[in-house]
Amino acid sequence: MILTLNTHSVSNLANGEFAYHLDYATTLNVGGGSTLLRFPDSNGLDSDGLQANAGLTRRLDAKNSLIGMYVFSHYDYLPSAYSSTFTGGSPFSLDTNTVSFGYLRTWNREFTTNVSVGPQWLNSSNSALVPPTTAIAVDGGIDYRLRSNSARANYSHGSNGGSGYLLGATFDSVDGGYTRQFGRDLTLEFTGAYRRNAGLQLGTGVITATYGGTQVTRRFGRYLNIFATYTAIDQSTSSTAQTNILDQLYHVVSFGVAYAPREIHLKQ
Repeated sequence: MILTLNTHSVSNLANGEFAYHLDYATTLNVGGGSTLLRFPDSNGLDSDGLQANAGLTRRLDAKNSLIGMYVFSHYDYLPSAYSSTFTGGSPFSLDTNTVSFGYLRTWNREFTTNVSVGPQWLNSSNSALVPPTTAIAVDGGIDYRLRSNSARANYSHGSNGGSGYLLGATFDSVDGGYTRQFGRDLTLEFTGAYRRNAGLQLGTGVITATYGGTQVTRRFGRYLNIFATYTAIDQSTSSTAQTNILDQLYHVVSFGVAYAPREIHLKQ
């Protein structure tokens, strides 16, 4: 996600996942999705995206599992006055193919870790703008849970569609959080993150952002939650082509009400 000033955008995301147990220890996972991003004021890159994935999870024992995954992504960047500064007015598309292998370890009831790594191949419809590239995709995380406390941390490296301001990007993402439950009705959460997006096209610059925030949630009755959130975002960019990208410290304070009914279990 790239933050901008005075920008109106329309986005739509749809996805689905399916899991099938081949046997007691092997699970097949398949999925797919689509994205649509439009900028009615012509101050961003209009794009359509498609994704498909398939993978196998093999449970070795009660604590160890192996994971293999293939992911295909396709992005179409539509011709517009804004995109012509990047593409010269021609249609442009980007494909990524990723094969990764991972390991999941459940150390005990409270602590789990996971890591996956593999090659990623990038190809575009115009090699003069974005040449064919072979890169590495990496994902890793830790998760720690107790009855009233939980903590998590994750790292990801790979490529994405550029979030409307780059013709594809290489990204690095680090995020984490800590949650504390006070009784049944009060929850306090702290989160932090770092994002870096480097344009695949030469000369499009680097966009970095650091996030930090906290949220207090109070439960009222069986179905209602009231929350207050504060977030500080410090984003910077080395690009001079996109003048509407946020390049300063940004503060957000929000309040809200959430309706959260309990799960319904049907008897068979």
